[in-house]
Amino acid sequence: AFYRVYPPHNGVETIKMGQADSEPKRVALMLTAQNRTTGEMFDIFCPNALVLGLPLGLKEKAFQTGGIKIGIFTDESLDYAIETTSIKGTNIQA
Repeated sequence: AFYRVYPPHNGVETIKMGQADSEPKRVALMLTAQNRTTGEMFDIFCPNALVLGLPLGLKEKAFQTGGIKIGIFTDESLDYAIETTSIKGTNIQA
């Protein structure tokens, strides 16, 4: 599970992509790598990203290919572009 505590804010916005009149918007991305056999986890957080080229006009049960372009920008309020987190595993089998 992943939890992120945000400072007080002024609301939440839902972004729908792929609509005819949609405009690209910058979003925050959390990328999580596959857990290693040692139990280690690795996250990459990009607070200010622009994602273009998502193939969202998918047909049901149809094969679809497409490319994704991601632009990473410095977040002016946080003063960084990328934050990585490595959680060391204990190698305990569940």
